[in-house]
Amino acid sequence: MSDDPVRKYLDAKKEFDAAYARIQGLQQVISEVHSGLHRPFTFTVTSTDVTFSREIVAAKTTTLDGNEWPNAQDIAQSLSNLQETYKLVETYWKAIPEADRRNITPPPGRR
Repeated sequence: MSDDPVRKYLDAKKEFDAAYARIQGLQQVISEVHSGLHRPFTFTVTSTDVTFSREIVAAKTTTLDGNEWPNAQDIAQSLSNLQETYKLVETYWKAIPEADRRNITPPPGRR
């Protein structure tokens, strides 16, 4: 890694953005399941060993690919990764001289 504080910040920000995108993906999948469970007669899950009736499958159903559903470990790891990358972003942001910050997007929550 470069000793340049701006480069360190930008690299950390890129990692943070990827971690945040992962959280947003989890939110999307969990939201879809939440919505589907409110319509239990038109919601199915694939990639499992459970079989749904032909009538349900033939109807206009919402389907979750079971392989996309996160487990507790996936959620915890994603949250931890987001929190750790944010700490790095903050640390590297603070190391950038004030004069060099003008044209750089600050970390989320900063202005």
